[in-house]
Amino acid sequence: FIFIKSSNLEFLFNKNLSVKIDLNSKNIQNKLFDSSKILINFDNGKINFNNSYLSSEKIGSLKLNESKIDLVDGQLIFKSSFNFNVINQDKFYTVFQIPKKNRKLLKNIFFDLNLNTLNNKLNISNFRINSKKSVSNDAIRTVINKYNNDKKNKIQNWINLKNFTREIFNSYSG
Repeated sequence: FIFIKSSNLEFLFNKNLSVKIDLNSKNIQNKLFDSSKILINFDNGKINFNNSYLSSEKIGSLKLNESKIDLVDGQLIFKSSFNFNVINQDKFYTVFQIPKKNRKLLKNIFFDLNLNTLNNKLNISNFRINSKKSVSNDAIRTVINKYNNDKKNKIQNWINLKNFTREIFNSYSG
């Protein structure tokens, strides 16, 4: 996103451009994921990352669905639905330091993200645990709404992500 934003690459949204780029990495430097497959699709003025994923051999994989990048009033807006498929819930809970009393059966985490790359404003919505249907409780919605409405709502590092995830799971009544 930074590359597109800083390079003024509006030509990537050209209606006559159709390109698919497949980037695979077996060894990424990340605290959570080991490998990735990033699929970038330029399709007649539309850009998406559908079916891209990040994977951890110990915890699970995060897949992007229904993603797109839009250029709105000179601002790049990224939108996507995600599915975090958890293959080892004990390891997940350990990595995110979720207290044992707040651990429930965990197979999938579904959520949507909107990111405005100009102001780095990230909004999380439609958060669900284990079900594609919207069944998150009021406490989780309160945590997410508090995050979305906070002007300083940046998950800038691993500690921020861990704290936010722990707060959600501490609110989850499942």
